[in-house]
Amino acid sequence: MVHDAMKVAFHFNAASPGLGNPYGPPIERLVFAKILMARRLRLATKVYVGDFPLHIFLSDADSLEKALQLWNIQALNGWRRFTKRMENLGCMDVFVVCFESIGAEFAAELHKLLAAEVCYLGAVQVNDAAEIHWELYSDALALRYRVSDRNIAVLYDETQSDELSLEEKEEETKRLLNIGFGRVSFEETHGKHTFFDKYHNFQQARRVAEWKAKFGDMLGFMADEVVCRLGDHIPELPNMLWAAIDTYHNAETDEQYAQVSATCRRILEFVADRLFPPITEDRDGHKLGPKNYRNRLLAFVEDQAKSAAQVELIASGLDLFAAHVEKLQNLANKGIHSEIQREGARRALLRTVFILDDLVALRPESFPMKPQYDLSVLGGSND
Repeated sequence: MVHDAMKVAFHFNAASPGLGNPYGPPIERLVFAKILMARRLRLATKVYVGDFPLHIFLSDADSLEKALQLWNIQALNGWRRFTKRMENLGCMDVFVVCFESIGAEFAAELHKLLAAEVCYLGAVQVNDAAEIHWELYSDALALRYRVSDRNIAVLYDETQSDELSLEEKEEETKRLLNIGFGRVSFEETHGKHTFFDKYHNFQQARRVAEWKAKFGDMLGFMADEVVCRLGDHIPELPNMLWAAIDTYHNAETDEQYAQVSATCRRILEFVADRLFPPITEDRDGHKLGPKNYRNRLLAFVEDQAKSAAQVELIASGLDLFAAHVEKLQNLANKGIHSEIQREGARRALLRTVFILDDLVALRPESFPMKPQYDLSVLGGSND
């Protein structure tokens, strides 16, 4: 299964005439310049670069052919975008730029931007649960950069006498600023991704890859449960959830990110109206009127739950959500940087779905179906 956040390697013919020497920096410039063309850039990833080390399988022609076949099988099992030039992968000196975490949509767009470049071969989703991918990518490539939107950090390993001089830092800063990055910094890796790193091995990489895949499946199942089961009872809910995440993905300003969290709150208010409509009576001293959506959701939970512990868990989740949204609104009013707003909006979306999943889990039986009828198909109206 292909998940949205992936580890993706982009391949280039290092001997392409237009690159010149050294071939690494021109390829990096090409890739980074294409990335920075994005109107809304959302990247938070480490970047690995280096030669595609097919030479480790060059003991004889048969071993190389078998390695290429195995690589191709793994490539076809995941996300990939090939150009016709990719067919000659085994006959070229190949340079790789690998992003540890990149969205599938963004990776596909980057492939389109690179496809016309003569040096570009194609992109492959790296699966560290496959040993051939670990050997060719994760173990062999150098950990070189950390990209956060339009900012980049140059990574260097001081334990391997790889510390940069002041002059080298100035040159690297100038090079990356000229490509288009807004800020350049430098970060020590302290031996990460080296022979001395205790957790730099295939077994650890396989566990991480398997965890990400299984956790992604878990989140996908949760989303399906919320939309399918609760959507039967509240048919407006899928559209509201779509509106929230669409606003998030298209947001460019602080106000738009603040709108996401406000929409999340309206979703819970709307769900409360459907599951426990407002009443004038109190319950245990708690008002259950139109503005008291939290109390009404908890009243619904109390009517469904078999234990006080379930009520307390959901109550704590609602309290955390309310405090989170209030904090985001305060930050928006103070003009806090959009990077903080974006992360806050993302967590508001996740917490909304977690709360809805808690509500769904309370009922092993189905929610009553309450479709909305379109009477206009009968030649009448919906009024």
